[in-house]
Amino acid sequence: MPERAWAVEGAGGLGHLLSQQLVAAGEQVLDVPPKLAARVRLLASGNVNKNDPNDARSVAVAALRSPACLPVRAEDHTAVLKIWAKRHRDLSRARNQVVCRMHAVLCDQVPGGVSKRINRRPGHPAPRAGPAARRRRAARWILAEQFLADLRRIDAQRSDVKKKLATAVRASGTTVTEIFGAGPAVAAAVLGDAGDVLPLRRPGQLRRL
Repeated sequence: MPERAWAVEGAGGLGHLLSQQLVAAGEQVLDVPPKLAARVRLLASGNVNKNDPNDARSVAVAALRSPACLPVRAEDHTAVLKIWAKRHRDLSRARNQVVCRMHAVLCDQVPGGVSKRINRRPGHPAPRAGPAARRRRAARWILAEQFLADLRRIDAQRSDVKKKLATAVRASGTTVTEIFGAGPAVAAAVLGDAGDVLPLRRPGQLRRL
């Protein structure tokens, strides 16, 4: 059988499943960055419009000519680290969103706004207001309470993910966590994005990243 190689556009994104299936079947697979394939289409036809024939040709040309197309390797334990690191980042961003939205609602409720530390003081006197104003205030307090419930749910999820991160990092045998300030979340993010790397030489020994 003649030697062959497969070129997959975005093997780390939308083409991930296909590329991993090909690698598992013993095929050689090259990862073609989408931006590189778009440049080939632009140089070939003067536009970047996508269609099946143009896509196939541009991806193949990019894989043949560019050293930027790296071979795809079968997933290992770093895939687990990447999954939980991404989940941790997503939850952290969601938490920031909820906190900002709750802060905005509370600023509409508390005269003069709120301090950096948000806490609802029990028995805080409310100014006299008519029925319509009271309904608006009640709606905003309900919304703030819902944001608080979202915040507690996200915090519980983040706590669970941190435990999974710590377990996965310990299983990897990495020494990244020995660096001051680098906890499981940092180690998982570094190893998940970098993948397998060459050992780093330290005085008198080789240490695994």
